[in-house]
Amino acid sequence: GGIIAFIDKNFKLPQVLRTSLAADFRLPLDMVLTLEAIHTKDINAVRFVNINMKPAEGTVKEGDLTRPYWTNSTSATKYQTSPYTDVIKMTNTNKGQGLLLSAQLTVPNYYGFSGTVGYSYSYADELTAKSGSDPFSAWQYRHVTNSLNSDEVGLTYNNTPHRITVGANYQIDYAKHFKSTFSLFYSGYSGSAFSYIYSNDANKDGSVSDLMYIPKTKEDFVWKNGDADAEAYFAYAAQDPYLSKNAGKYAMRYASYEPFYNRVDFRFLQDFYINVAGEKNTLQLSLDVLNIPNLLNSSWGINQYYIGSNNQVTPL
Repeated sequence: GGIIAFIDKNFKLPQVLRTSLAADFRLPLDMVLTLEAIHTKDINAVRFVNINMKPAEGTVKEGDLTRPYWTNSTSATKYQTSPYTDVIKMTNTNKGQGLLLSAQLTVPNYYGFSGTVGYSYSYADELTAKSGSDPFSAWQYRHVTNSLNSDEVGLTYNNTPHRITVGANYQIDYAKHFKSTFSLFYSGYSGSAFSYIYSNDANKDGSVSDLMYIPKTKEDFVWKNGDADAEAYFAYAAQDPYLSKNAGKYAMRYASYEPFYNRVDFRFLQDFYINVAGEKNTLQLSLDVLNIPNLLNSSWGINQYYIGSNNQVTPL
């Protein structure tokens, strides 16, 4: 017995259809507003299917929802044939898409002041989460609600829903031989994505990758330590934006995000104009101060990470 991986004879290399639309608008004071939209649709994405795995013969109820449950979880009842166990086929799917919307306002030099303000929103989903080092692990570690063979779509791990950038500059020439430039840069963006999954094999399919049901009341689960566990969970869920808004549903893959990150940097440039042999030369000195908020307070300007593995949090 053992694991086999093979490629569908009709497999096609990944292909996407990408369309974009952009426009520049000139505003008063020679400011320029740039708007852009990019849409990407998978034509031939990668999909992994375990063709030797039988469908679940049972279901389990969670709240008002149900998911497949492998009462046939032994090697003798789980697989179509023996002596092989997992037989993974790499094939194609056309499920998956992405959208990027961005806006940027550029302010030209106006009495020494200039700068930019930008915002981008992105969304992307896919069938295969690309989280494995080989076909079997890519199939096994896909966070899903249903069967790992299902065509269930989830969000992509590398998606950054919101990003804000601001740059402000002030430049001044003086005494014919000097120029000073003061710059501030702000960057803020959504934290890394993660999934809420169970800490064990909740549906007995042989993989610890089951997206959790988000309980509405403590009666939805049998808690290991009774009311103490229930109270601890609901206290955590109340402060979590995703869990608090989606009670009574199954969690979606990579739909939760670590806290928003904010950072401000400062740069000072000093130019010296020096005439050498009748030619103008410039000597420039620079000073960079990185992550100013963190200099003011050790709890500001830092990335905050959840403790987990494989981009997942397993609270239950």
